[in-house]
Amino acid sequence: MERSSYYIKGNGTAEKSIILTTANPGKVMLSGNSILKIDGQFLVVDGLFFTNGFSLDNDVMSFSKTSSNCRITNSSILNYSNPDKTVDYKWVSLHGTKNRVDHCSFTGKTHQGTLMVVWLSETEAPNYHQIDHNYFGPRPPLEVNGGEIIRVGTSEWSMSDSFTVIEKMYLIIAMVKWKLFLSNQEKIKF
Repeated sequence: MERSSYYIKGNGTAEKSIILTTANPGKVMLSGNSILKIDGQFLVVDGLFFTNGFSLDNDVMSFSKTSSNCRITNSSILNYSNPDKTVDYKWVSLHGTKNRVDHCSFTGKTHQGTLMVVWLSETEAPNYHQIDHNYFGPRPPLEVNGGEIIRVGTSEWSMSDSFTVIEKMYLIIAMVKWKLFLSNQEKIKF
């Protein structure tokens, strides 16, 4: 399988974002071992579709620690899982501040690792991300820890504020043993 890494790096403005899109959004497929990294300010990725492959060692779509006001929209990850179910990588990692993931679809993650993680650190807390209007399709049980759909922070940061807004999501959980763990519930909107 071909390995393709796509990096979008730059600095747009609130009035004029830099947009990466395709001529036919949702129809251009990134497969093999493709990944996407976003690093900058006011960058928008619109209409990418990852399928028929898996990452070898990195998260599929990630915002860098220095990214801010960036967005992934109208994009999908479908059945992009490592055949070795013990391999742990995320489909989406949100670092930085004020980034957004919206109107996206995520279905068929069968290997270990949380699907989407909001990471906190000394320079990224609170981070004010927004996750909204997304579809999360079925995910089979892994029978081990690490099969969460969305996680905000880690145990190390459980007492820190994120102020991430998670709203208007559609989750299919019928086939999943599902547990919801929240700390600082008043700081997370559902």
